[in-house]
Amino acid sequence: MNTVIQYLLKEQRLRNTRFRQAILQTLDHQASPISAPDLLRKLQISGYSINKTTVYREMDILLAKGLVEEVRFNEDVRRYELKSAHHHHLICQTCQKIEEIAFAHDLSDKEAEILATKKFKVLKHSLEFFGLCESCQKKCK
Repeated sequence: MNTVIQYLLKEQRLRNTRFRQAILQTLDHQASPISAPDLLRKLQISGYSINKTTVYREMDILLAKGLVEEVRFNEDVRRYELKSAHHHHLICQTCQKIEEIAFAHDLSDKEAEILATKKFKVLKHSLEFFGLCESCQKKCK
């Protein structure tokens, strides 16, 4: 298992269980956020005898401890990813491909501007760009 993940589990005083390791490793190998049903399928394909309730319970624990983030892309589906450096997402509306994107500058200056002009304290934000990926654009031509 990834030593960083082991350290994070230890730091959060979470037991390093076989299922927890499998969930975190699977999330670590994902290029984009994944839903709980997709996570369950991947774990079962990998040979883990794990049920839906266990996956949801573990995700709730990992969310509460700040090891995992939940994202929703203008839909009812909850997706999960390992907590990492702040980033945003590009979502193809045709093939549903999701890609991470980070900006050279964070948005803290915009958050400060919002506080100054609107007296609204931003606690967190989520920014997604919806459109067509390169492959889907080529198919449309």
